[in-house]
Amino acid sequence: MFKNFLKIATRNFIRRKSFTFINILGLGIGMAASILIAMWVFHEISYDEFHTDSDRLYRMEREIFLHGQHHNVPVTSALYGPTMVEDMPGVISYMRLMNRDISMKDSKDVFQTKKVIFVDSNFFSFFSFPLLKGNPETVLKEPNSVVLTQEEAKRFFGEKDPINKEIEIEWYSDNRRLKVTGVMGEIPDNSHFQPNILISFSTTEDVMESQHSRWSNNYLYNYIKLDKNTDIAQVESKSPAFIRKHMSHLPDVFNINIDINKMLELNFRPIESIHLTSKSQYDIAPQGSLTSVIIFSIISVLILLIAAFNFMNLSTALAEKRAREVGLRKTIGASKKSLIIQFLGESLLMALIAFILALLLIEMVLPVFNNLLDKNLTWHMLTQTGPLVALIVIVLGTGLLAGLYPAFYLSSYSPIQALKSGDTKKKGGFSFRQVLVTAQFFISISLIIGTITAYSQLSYLQNKPLGFDKENMVILPYQRSQITQEFNTFKGELQKHSSIKSVTNSGSVPIITGFSDTSFETELSDQNLFSMILPVSDDFMETYGLELIAGRGFSNESTMEDRSVFIVNERLVKELGVDDPQKVIGTKYAMNGRDTTYSGRIIGVVKDFNVRPLRHEIRSLTLFPDRNWGGNISVKVADGQMSQALSHIEKTWKDMFPEIFYTYSIMEERVNHEYAAERQMQNILLAFTILTIFIASLGLFGLAAFMARQKSKEIAIRKVLGAETANILLQLNSTFGKWILIAVIPAIPVTWYFLDNWLSNFAYRVNLEWWIFLMAALVSALVALITVSYQSYKAATANPVNAIKYE
Repeated sequence: MFKNFLKIATRNFIRRKSFTFINILGLGIGMAASILIAMWVFHEISYDEFHTDSDRLYRMEREIFLHGQHHNVPVTSALYGPTMVEDMPGVISYMRLMNRDISMKDSKDVFQTKKVIFVDSNFFSFFSFPLLKGNPETVLKEPNSVVLTQEEAKRFFGEKDPINKEIEIEWYSDNRRLKVTGVMGEIPDNSHFQPNILISFSTTEDVMESQHSRWSNNYLYNYIKLDKNTDIAQVESKSPAFIRKHMSHLPDVFNINIDINKMLELNFRPIESIHLTSKSQYDIAPQGSLTSVIIFSIISVLILLIAAFNFMNLSTALAEKRAREVGLRKTIGASKKSLIIQFLGESLLMALIAFILALLLIEMVLPVFNNLLDKNLTWHMLTQTGPLVALIVIVLGTGLLAGLYPAFYLSSYSPIQALKSGDTKKKGGFSFRQVLVTAQFFISISLIIGTITAYSQLSYLQNKPLGFDKENMVILPYQRSQITQEFNTFKGELQKHSSIKSVTNSGSVPIITGFSDTSFETELSDQNLFSMILPVSDDFMETYGLELIAGRGFSNESTMEDRSVFIVNERLVKELGVDDPQKVIGTKYAMNGRDTTYSGRIIGVVKDFNVRPLRHEIRSLTLFPDRNWGGNISVKVADGQMSQALSHIEKTWKDMFPEIFYTYSIMEERVNHEYAAERQMQNILLAFTILTIFIASLGLFGLAAFMARQKSKEIAIRKVLGAETANILLQLNSTFGKWILIAVIPAIPVTWYFLDNWLSNFAYRVNLEWWIFLMAALVSALVALITVSYQSYKAATANPVNAIKYE
């Protein structure tokens, strides 16, 4: 019986070659797109699952509540992990990670800034990263030990064995040599941080001892591991007592009159969820987005549905051409069940062929897809349980979904009517086809609206003015106090060259580096509030083109030394409840610094500017002059003279600081790098939306061809009776026009609802404009018109004699 079913299916495929080709091509492309997206989705949700006992690993995070403000911060102090192990039953180990940008000398004696992570000695027993060379128990035990990945080892030492060789780095006020004690294998790219260069945490203890011993200094990441019999809820329930025991003095440190448990809570984020749920700018590395995973999962399903709808449409339409076959087979004894099996079998066979085509397409486009996403997706991931089940569901589900209605539709034919007329047009068949086509248009229009909106939003984030001048800005990071002390001399030498417009020094740099924050007091409020702080040299505002809206800026006066003047931003003024920035000028202001309180007066208010990426809203900011607190030199270069300026900067640096590593970055490049994920999402959205429209157009093309053939006699008679070609075209196209109109009506409110909710997650967002919905409807109508008109024109201009000569 199977052999007969296969023969019948093959003959039907060959007899209707064009429709078979359209069905297989549409299903194949739809499956390929869905599988590609599914591979990416499974990759995103698999982060950090490769660690042994990953379900028992958590990162400690602080939840801060103060005066109506709420902040979730993943950085904690060096005391959290060790103290948690001592105090909390069930917490069996801890791991601290401290990431830094450090200047290192490579094999060519070239200094360059590298991202390194300082880690505790139990790193390789806590996490499951591969260690190819070295003892995992001892590689990070001694101070000045470093472990490299194979790639980094090759960059530093070429083909030589790196073990026991030394790397020179710049560390605080001197150069230091590190001994290579281990080499790691390839780091899985589904890790929420990439440990390419690891340095023993004990290396930091001689110069950071005071920082490591304070609960108020929060600058690293603490992870804990629970024993098998401990639930995280038990730890959470005891964390308020832990905070009260060790941190009850913190409100006094910041001059805040509040109970510590009302100000601070501890969260324990599962390591497996960090990549998709952590949204802090202070994270150890840029993370993914759960929203993106949901969006692309929906797109994957929608693409598959459109491909399946194409199949159902064409199969249902072709059913009327198989009426006599069904009638004859029923007459000779075929049961409805056997007919359903036959037609479902044909559908599954076509889905299997389409799946093979999909695999070939994936093999062709996977490198491009990986390059677009900056990922390393491989076929291997499809062999894992979750993806493998999804793959089977996609193939079988698509075949069954696409063939289910046609199978029951065909098997329900009356044999007498089918054999008598060879035609069994059913009103229900037409109605169902109309529902499917309308659903296709609904999905296409919704995706177009969503893509235009997302594209606009992501472009807005990348192009919105940040409130400061980032063009032609060179950043020179440093750690040595010598440079801070000799900054004015260095600045003077730089400005002797015509390519240098301005030079300034600051503790942090907008967008590129993190910002510290602290509490402050003013006579305008009886409460202590929090503000980000930025120590700067006197010409910082001029160099970055900041706009002063009240008061005055800093000057080369004695206040640069005593730090008694402050400039605040508009947001801070608003948080004080003051409506006019001029009213805060001259008011007393006291800010808590590292070891003391800096008191003075507010002398100016600067227009709000973004010091963090536009994913985050603007917070209160205080600028204060401090010639002894730097770390980042910003050099404003004249237009078109970047290469000359870089040569002059490097020469001046090496002349003045020959023993200190020289490195630089271009601010505009660093800022653009912040939005790499957004640009990837734009490209993917655009690509898959175009693909969706193509698949839908492919189905419309086949359906239009069938409908044109079906109405060939009607068209011929109309032409004989004098109908114009334009009238015939209008009649054929009007059917699809009605379906588009029906689809637009629900698409607009549905997409508006979901997009408005999505946009509410952004601190800065575009508005949902009416033209977006109109454009989506017009694009869908235009695509449908072009697709259908070709077949309609062929039918309208055909010789009517060929259609009616047998009547």
